[in-house]
Amino acid sequence: MHPLRDLMHALKRTAALPFIVMTLGCNVESDRVGLSTTSPAGAEIHVLGDLQSTPRIPGVANVLRARIAGRPNVPPLPIFFADQYESAFQERYPNHGWVEAHVLRFNAKVERRDSRIQVENASSAPVALCRVTALDLVLVVDLERGGAVEVRAAAAGGEIGVQAVFADGRLVGPAVLQTTASKDGGWRVRITDAAIVSR
Repeated sequence: MHPLRDLMHALKRTAALPFIVMTLGCNVESDRVGLSTTSPAGAEIHVLGDLQSTPRIPGVANVLRARIAGRPNVPPLPIFFADQYESAFQERYPNHGWVEAHVLRFNAKVERRDSRIQVENASSAPVALCRVTALDLVLVVDLERGGAVEVRAAAAGGEIGVQAVFADGRLVGPAVLQTTASKDGGWRVRITDAAIVSR
């Protein structure tokens, strides 16, 4: 007699198992392209997942990911999480645009007060995709080894979130960084082979 196995079989027969598993906490990911945009430099970015809604089941989170089309060795990078209490992606970021050849910014639905965010690749490999989350969501695409980019984005408080994926598929981060002591209260982000740090 196996009581746990018997319970699992009973739950499967009543269709309760999927509901119980989902309410214990899980992330919903999709490979459906919800948005596609091409950079001035020619990189095609796909945002994967449902941009217009959030889960209605407690404990379930909608996860959106970004990927660069045509690069199967670069895994999609998580860029957005929302549960039943949060706004959908398209509601939070109603518009987007390429602010530089390699910088895609999703503008938050807030009164604009931009901060300076400087991202430097101090690693031994090119960064395929880097996510910077302040109030705005910023994606930096194809940051070469030794390269740097500066972008202005809406931010609040003293923290931003950063994660990156290298061209060879390695992930680094996520990291939560504090604002630097610069007079405009901006951030200086340094991506190394092992970590993402403030510099």
